[in-house]
Amino acid sequence: MTPTAQLAYDARPVTLEDILVTDVLPRRAPRAPDFPAEIAGLHALAHCLAEQPDAMLPRLLEIATVLCDAGTAGLSLLEHADTGDLFRWRHLAGALKPSEGGSTPRAFSPCGVTLDRGAPQLFSYPARYFTYFDAAIPPIVEALVIPIYWNGRALGTIWIVAHDEARRFDAEDVRVMQSLASFTAAALCVREARTAAEVAAERMAREDERSEWLRRLISGQEEERSRIARELHDEMSQHLTCLTLGLHAVAHAANDSRPEILGRLQELVATIDRGVHRLSRDLRPAALDDLGLTSALVAFADEWSRSNGIACACSARHGQQRLPSAVEITVYRIVQEALTNVARHARARQASVRFRRHGDRVTLVVADDGAGFDVDAAGRRPRLGLVGIRERAALLGGTVAIDSSPAGTTLSVTLSLSGSRIHA
Repeated sequence: MTPTAQLAYDARPVTLEDILVTDVLPRRAPRAPDFPAEIAGLHALAHCLAEQPDAMLPRLLEIATVLCDAGTAGLSLLEHADTGDLFRWRHLAGALKPSEGGSTPRAFSPCGVTLDRGAPQLFSYPARYFTYFDAAIPPIVEALVIPIYWNGRALGTIWIVAHDEARRFDAEDVRVMQSLASFTAAALCVREARTAAEVAAERMAREDERSEWLRRLISGQEEERSRIARELHDEMSQHLTCLTLGLHAVAHAANDSRPEILGRLQELVATIDRGVHRLSRDLRPAALDDLGLTSALVAFADEWSRSNGIACACSARHGQQRLPSAVEITVYRIVQEALTNVARHARARQASVRFRRHGDRVTLVVADDGAGFDVDAAGRRPRLGLVGIRERAALLGGTVAIDSSPAGTTLSVTLSLSGSRIHA
């Protein structure tokens, strides 16, 4: 508890309304969404639900701390006891992990308040009112609590905590946590309904549902990127062209001192125009639709090389026939993610991209001469980017292999053209 909070606590009785600050959420400027990280996290959860359902809830809380930059994330489940209803801290991730298994009373707790109000609630220094939090180490600065329901039945809450004065939650955190709460409710009910005789059948059904969900997710993402790309190209470029022509006319009619200033403005407009085209290409590269995968990969590798100062050789050959749209999109996105990782982490001087088709399979190899990393350690604590690469490949019946040493890293991806679970 901060000195200011302690002073308020000592000076007068603190009421629930003193610590319940949910109304500030709409007034706080929300942080920018990180959709790639969120989508990769949801991919990881879908995979976990299909393959390791018992590990899904701890994994979900770990992802919550990453996506919301929280100090702790927790799942509190409602239990009925002889002494009254309570919330059990069933799973925790982050700073308060040692308190896992503890409990708080249903009638006097942030979780109870949240279920009573039936909507997400934000608490500021809850220990001022819920005094049993006084011993929390580190102190709880803010707590965002989300109710969990399934078919109208209250199951508990999922919550995140900020231990740092500089961290304040906002509406974007509410959106992310509500999405994770839906996943949590589904996982809890699946676990309740699970029996030994149903395991094999349910696993197949979940895999089909997971594939369909991921197909819709990726399809929707690509459709949205195409829409934004069209708007940027059709509207923004036209406006910028008119602005450039207008500035050019003013420059010729102005006095001697203004042309130089306006010239610099024209250069700025040209830079903005190039940036708009670059954004349009990143969202949905025109070359991918118009010229195919080879041209799109070469153009992206060239631009990436210029932007990052790392030499990159790109070789892509798959014959004259266009590949299925799902395959082209998957390969392009994997190359984007892989080269982004090289630029951020590898400290490489050179990189290469090689793509080939062999019958009904295609292979992609992205290599660099950087410092490498511990592949086994990354497997135990996977980065969301690598998880996204593996999930995209799995949707096309593919595999991913990573070989890394101090001499460099090689990412090898093999995809099936006939075993795809997503279609154009």
